[in-house]
Amino acid sequence: MMKADEKLKALFAEDMPRARDLVFQESVLQALARKIFWQELSILAAACGSAVVLIWMVAPSLEPLLIQFGRLLTPGLVIMVLGVLLFAEDLRRSRFKGL
Repeated sequence: MMKADEKLKALFAEDMPRARDLVFQESVLQALARKIFWQELSILAAACGSAVVLIWMVAPSLEPLLIQFGRLLTPGLVIMVLGVLLFAEDLRRSRFKGL
């Protein structure tokens, strides 16, 4: 007859999960990650390519408009960039004040 401990061990062994092969799981997950990466990369490449083609097609008709808006917006952009630079300088000074 089996001992009580052996009977319990056999009973619990039926409910135990199977041993995991970590190397196999890692290789499967790496292959899955590679597949997802290439799918996302191909989608992004197609989207960027179509955006470039669209801009290339529309650019000649938008060029005069962009030049006109560029002349109108230049002073405002210069003021905004200078403000950001001054704000960043103030942040830098306050950050390194205690050093």
